[in-house]
Amino acid sequence: MKNYEIIDMFNILPRLSNLKGSDFWITISKVEDQLKSQLKHINKAIETIDGFKKYEEERKELCKTLCLKDGKNNPIIKNNEYLFSSENKTKFLDEMVPLSDKYSDALKEKEEILNKECDVNFEKLKVEFIPKDVDGEQFSFIKKII
Repeated sequence: MKNYEIIDMFNILPRLSNLKGSDFWITISKVEDQLKSQLKHINKAIETIDGFKKYEEERKELCKTLCLKDGKNNPIIKNNEYLFSSENKTKFLDEMVPLSDKYSDALKEKEEILNKECDVNFEKLKVEFIPKDVDGEQFSFIKKII
């Protein structure tokens, strides 16, 4: 499994919240702990990339400048992403090009880290503990731990 797949799996966890079953959740909580442990290693490796922290600061500042704001002028964030008007989304993407070029070495290094294989043996979920009302996205997570 590659590091980016660990991140994807972790991001799907909130979508499992509507599923029921104590045996199911015992396994999911163990898998969540394993994912968090792997994420710490991934994040630590990314944090050491020369220039990446500066890139993230500039990217976030651009997001805060162009994103939608609430009544108190705070950025509107949904599912861990800034929301933009269609006009400002285009402007954001246009302004990201020179920023990405400026930090291309750091971004390439991050990509290499995300594409590295990691050796993780997840807690296995018994088939009989899979809830009946699983949708496709949820199953994409579950099939990796059966």
